[in-house]
Amino acid sequence: MQAARNGREALRSLGSELPDLVILDLRLPGLSGLEILREIREDEKWQDLPVIILTVDSSPQTMLEGWKLGVYAYFVKPFDPDEVIHVARRVLSLPRSQPEASRTA
Repeated sequence: MQAARNGREALRSLGSELPDLVILDLRLPGLSGLEILREIREDEKWQDLPVIILTVDSSPQTMLEGWKLGVYAYFVKPFDPDEVIHVARRVLSLPRSQPEASRTA
């Protein structure tokens, strides 16, 4: 497991080792979580990387943008950690390159 303190550090760590799952906060210093998510989806080697968002941002526009960019789940803080673990396990058990409709939580 790797952790990043800011958006640029998160992208650098993706370049060194591709994780099985990214749990992403949208409010990060440097690059926002949505900017990171766009970078992930634009890079061919990361396009199918599952991403779960944990954030305080519950605005419908931001949530819709996240879903459009292919997040697997979107949790608004405060959230139930057991639910996040359940969804993360479910996402990790899915074969990669699932159609969008079957990837939502």
